[in-house]
Order: sequence, then C-alpha cells, then structure tokens
Amino acid sequence: MDPDLTLVAELTEQIDRHPPAIQARKLLVAHYLAVGWQDAAVELIRELKRLDPRDEEIKAWHASFVGEPHHVSPKAQPQQHKNVRRDPPPNLKPVVQPADLPDNEDERAQVKQDFITSLKNFRSRASALLSDTRLLGKLQPHTKQQLQSLSHIDELQALAEGRITTAIRSRQDGTSLKQEATPQPQSVRAIAREMTDQTDQKNALHCVVTDLLNIVGWQRLRQVGSPDDDSIRDTLVKRVRALEAALPESSEIRRYPAIALMHMDHEQFKRKYVNDETMLGDAIGDIARESFFASEDGYAWDMDELAQAIASNDGVMRNPLSRQMFSREDIHFIVNHPAGKSLAAMQVEQSKLKQGIRPQTMDEMEKLAKVLLDDQSADQIPTRQAVDLFFAYVATLPQTEQGAIDRLKVPAKDSHTGQAFDGSIGESLRDAQGNRTCWHKTGSWTTDLMKMYDANSSVGDFIQQAAKYLRRS
Repeated sequence: MDPDLTLVAELTEQIDRHPPAIQARKLLVAHYLAVGWQDAAVELIRELKRLDPRDEEIKAWHASFVGEPHHVSPKAQPQQHKNVRRDPPPNLKPVVQPADLPDNEDERAQVKQDFITSLKNFRSRASALLSDTRLLGKLQPHTKQQLQSLSHIDELQALAEGRITTAIRSRQDGTSLKQEATPQPQSVRAIAREMTDQTDQKNALHCVVTDLLNIVGWQRLRQVGSPDDDSIRDTLVKRVRALEAALPESSEIRRYPAIALMHMDHEQFKRKYVNDETMLGDAIGDIARESFFASEDGYAWDMDELAQAIASNDGVMRNPLSRQMFSREDIHFIVNHPAGKSLAAMQVEQSKLKQGIRPQTMDEMEKLAKVLLDDQSADQIPTRQAVDLFFAYVATLPQTEQGAIDRLKVPAKDSHTGQAFDGSIGESLRDAQGNRTCWHKTGSWTTDLMKMYDANSSVGDFIQQAAKYLRRS
C-alpha cells in the first residue's frame, strides 16, 4: 500500500494546531502501520500512551509494537518485509515530543520567565538580522535576488514583532505577509463579551464595526480573483444575527450589530440609495460615519440635517423627502443618536398633547367637519357659523387643551393627490378664516405648505381625519 502524503500532512497539521488531537494521532498511527512505517508508528504510540494511558486501543498498540520486541525468524523475515518502506519521506513533519509540565507554582513561574527571556532574545536577534538585511538590500541591484531579500525582510519584520506563527504559516501556505497582517476575526462570543464589558456605548459600537471590517478584509484577501461582495455581505448578515443572539435581549447594545452592518453597506459595499445627495446638496459618500444614517425605506441621511428638518416640523417623525412616517426602528435610532437627543423631548410633548384632548372635543370636531364638507352655499354662512361655534367651545376649554389644539401635529393625507402632510387643528381653521385655504372643496392646504409639499386638502377633510386620528390614539 502506498502512503497517502496528503492525509499525513493534514493529520500532522491538525495535531500541531489542536493539541493533543488524540483521534488525529490514532488515525496517523493506523496509516503508518498500514503502509509499513513502523518506526514512526512506534514513536506516535509512545506519545499516545503518555497522553492517554487508559485508551484500550492505545494499550493494545503499545503491547504489540512497543512493550514486546518482535523476533522474526530468518526465513520469515524476507516475506514479512517484502516491498515495505521503513523510513518516512524527507518532507514528513517530525513528531514533536510533549514537554514536561511543571509540578508547582514556582516551576511554572520559572518556565514562564524562561519563555519570556527566550522570546525577547529571539526578537532581538530577528531585529538585528532585519537591520542587516535592509542594508544588504540597498547594496544589491534590482534583480531577482533583491526581490527575494525583500520577501525575507517581510518575514524578519514579522519575527521581530513577535508574529512567529504568522511568518511560519506564510512560508508554508505561500501567502504574503500583507495578507497575514489582516487580523483573523475573533469568535462571536469573544466579540459579544468585549461589547458587554465596554462602559461607553460608543466603544461597544466601535468593537462590532471593527469586527465586521476584519471579516470583510479577511474574506477579500482570501478570494481568488475579484472579490464577491454579495457572498461577503451574506457572511456579515450571518455574523450580525449570531452577535444579536449572543447579546442580552434587554441590552441597548443588541441593536449595534445591525447599525454596524448599515455602515458596512455604506462604506465597503457602496450601496445605492433613493437619494443621491443630502438635503443640503452634499454627496452621500461624503457623510462621516458618526453622522450617517440609512432609513429602512432606502434613504441616506446626514443626522445633523435630518434632526433639524424634524425639529422644524415640531418633532413629527416623518421622512422629509418621501413624506411617509419613519418606521419604529428608524425612530429608535434617530432619538438615540447624539444629534437627535432633543427630538425625544418633542416626541414626549406631542404624546402629552395628544392625550390632553377630551372625547367631547373630538365630537365637536366631527360635527364641524360634517358642516364644512356638506356646505355648498355660495356665501358659506353655515360654515362660518360652525367655525365660530367651535372657536367659542374651544375658548371654554382649559389652557392646556387649547394649547394642544393649536400645537398638536396631526398626520393627514391629501384626498386628491394622496400626499401625506402634518398640521394642527387651530392652524388649519385660522388659515381658512384668512382665505389661505379652502373650507370644503378641493383646494390648497396652505400657500406655504402647497409650495413645499404640493399638498391639496380642504379644511373639512383635514378636521375629519384629525378626529379619527385622535380617537385611534
């Protein structure tokens, strides 16, 4: 039977990377015995006996090949060893004998100190060789020999910095030191622990962003040809889900992996958004990470600009470009962002105003809306009388409820165009009294809002929608 050198190399590498690797050693022993490499098998059996003395299969091997010497008769010897190779090939990795473990704390401390001293001496020698190699490289002409020296410089640089395993793996796998310089991603649980241990939430977000950046760099360096960004992003999505599962459910940092993925879409994958520029005309790609936000409806924002636009609309969480309400997750991000902290107070105020309007007032609004929509007279006397009665009723209300009628922003939709907009009840009635909008027919909402939003709605239609909105709330 011919030896399977690929299997031998894989098993040996498994033993080196994951000691003691009992099962890998046992498979290697079985293969050595099958191909006739008895000397190498005996060495491994002795090592296995030391590592796991209770294993029955190892005991049997030890008794057969180590414990009792084999005496073969001269006549039987040629047949037994016919076509059998005794020596392993030169490229076979030598089996490393396990070191004796220290017995007490003093010995452990001494072993640790010896290792530190040896490592310092090794790095010092590597640094000296690195310096000499650089000087030698300057004296050599631009030839193949100089390029080989440059490769040695990269390896010596890694050794001088203490990256010994990196240099060895680079030489074995044929990869460049630039590829190995990209840090290998940590486990999900390690990143989750690191995020949880951070006292500052900004640092916790930085941890997961750095982790996803490492994964992107790691995947791109190891892909042959042009990088496949779709497969890399799929890997990031799986990573984000795993991180979310590893973090406490009640923790605020549980939403950070999704935020980090949003930044990866913007910075690494150059995602296309509905808008090509910000509201002030800046390019989307120029938005800094600290100010960037991508809403679920596909718009990209500079948080400073978005916060100002929402504040100008009394804190109503409506997309200034699409005129649709932001989703729950988007609102949570906005009010927790440093630029949107003040918007949370506006949200609370609007909620209090909404709760401060009594059901009787809603009944009066519905009566008013019916009159406004049904009045088709030329002089609109019924409409004006109904509005006067409503204002007289409002005057009898407490000051807080009067303020709610004036300041509460009610989301509505134009009955003609379907365009969404916001307005207050008192503002709409005063605009109609000043002939800036229509009472009951399809007309402009207000002159200013018409220019900004192209909204068309009668006051009667709006009052009717406002009453329904307050009842649902």
